[in-house]
Amino acid sequence: MMLTRREALRIGGVSLSSYRVSPLLRPNNVRAASKVSPRGTAKFCIFLMLDGGQSHVDAWDLKEGKWTPPDFEVKQIHPGLKWPTALYPRLAKQFDRFALLRSVEARDSVHGRAQYYVQAGRALNPALQREIPPVGAVVAMEYAARRRDSDTLPPYVAMNVTESQAGPLTSGFLPAACSPFHIDASVSLSSSRLAPSTAPVFEVSPEEHQRYGSTITGDAAVIARNLVEAGAGTHFIFLQQNGWDHHKDIYHRKNHYQHSWDLDAALSSLLEDLAGRKRKDGQSLLDQTMVICMGEFGRTPGDVTSLKGRDHYPHAFTVLAAGGGIKGGQIIGKTDETGSGVIDGGWDAGRSIFMEDIAATIYSAMGIDWSKTIETTPSGRRFHYVEPFAAPQAIASREISALFGRA
Repeated sequence: MMLTRREALRIGGVSLSSYRVSPLLRPNNVRAASKVSPRGTAKFCIFLMLDGGQSHVDAWDLKEGKWTPPDFEVKQIHPGLKWPTALYPRLAKQFDRFALLRSVEARDSVHGRAQYYVQAGRALNPALQREIPPVGAVVAMEYAARRRDSDTLPPYVAMNVTESQAGPLTSGFLPAACSPFHIDASVSLSSSRLAPSTAPVFEVSPEEHQRYGSTITGDAAVIARNLVEAGAGTHFIFLQQNGWDHHKDIYHRKNHYQHSWDLDAALSSLLEDLAGRKRKDGQSLLDQTMVICMGEFGRTPGDVTSLKGRDHYPHAFTVLAAGGGIKGGQIIGKTDETGSGVIDGGWDAGRSIFMEDIAATIYSAMGIDWSKTIETTPSGRRFHYVEPFAAPQAIASREISALFGRA
């Protein structure tokens, strides 16, 4: 279902509240494959994908060289952390709230397949493409039993995903109600619509629009915050910032600069608000919400190309993670001096981090046993929440325990 914000509000009284009277169906053949201990430190996940692939060497794994514009204003904001303070000034002040995973690799360097990999948590298999559900749909299914009569919002919401080559993945073989309820945040809302109980969730005030960057990405981040604060049935929120595919003129003001400024405003405001808003039990919204921000891969390191841009690069990139029990103020993993490859995984697996590991970590934080399987599927192939031995290296996928502290 794809709606503008205006449409979401207009039909909210009918469509959104239908989730209360039409509970999600859960397969009756779900089994745990091994003994794992999910952390259960989060109740919500906000996943922000940087469509096109952020240049890690010009951002959160900065590598200075002759290519680095002087007006990046690179400063060391923490031991071992050089930061382009002109691009991400507000995030620079919140390092204690987030961790950086610098040892991440992608499975593919083609947008559509790599974006599928991010959403599904597994490499694309064309024969099973329509069958496999994304991580958000699995979360929706798992949380179905926890829904209350007062929960009127869909379990899985996606925003601004239609411009990506993969698009928003549907629920696969899981029930259709596990599919993302998709909203186009580019259309403003009117408060004079139906569904008064859900209307405030989708409203963005002029002040918030400006503080979050005056972009549709910022507006989507406001709505994501509202969905978490409402606590009315939505637990997985997937939103997207478009436009990071900078093959040409990466240092033009409208490209890497503008996208960085827009991201800094949206993400820093989101973290500030989640940290500053408390539940009755004293927990902040950030305590309860895992925030993941990543592209589908990095960009070619070293000097820029003949087109003054950077191409697709799967061998190293950086993921920002916060909230939901994650220990902020830490850097996990290390790349070589040019950002070309991972030289230290930075965690107990002793290797690079892949999307399967990030998926397992999301499940664990949300109290979901990531070793579970569903035995009966349309293809007859057992579905693993997280592939236990992901190709091509047959590595054992696991939770990134270092994110939660080493103690």
